[in-house]
Amino acid sequence: MNEVIHSLVELRREFVRLLTVDSPHHDRRKSDFNQAIFDAKEGWPCFTRTDLEMVLEKFDRAVKNVLFKKHARIVSRGIRAKAGGRGAGEGGKGRRGAKEREKQGIRAAARERECQ
Repeated sequence: MNEVIHSLVELRREFVRLLTVDSPHHDRRKSDFNQAIFDAKEGWPCFTRTDLEMVLEKFDRAVKNVLFKKHARIVSRGIRAKAGGRGAGEGGKGRRGAKEREKQGIRAAARERECQ
């Protein structure tokens, strides 16, 4: 029972945070982007047409953040373990990795020409 109460308190805290706190960056493409729709001190809406749909979106996100937080940590650890810790600049996937592999290929071809 105590665990349920703790979860509800955590859910309420996350919901209020999403309603009243802006994210430090303004990049909507990032998953942790948040735009406050209520003022944290006074409680008034930041927008003139704040509606129930906007509030429910924040609630849904709060539930997702609280309930699936542990699952996300486990999944992200598994992905990093499969990748072998290689970043994009270290020959991993991605544009920088492709450029690095291309440079290595050019260097290898130059060394081969020098040896001949």
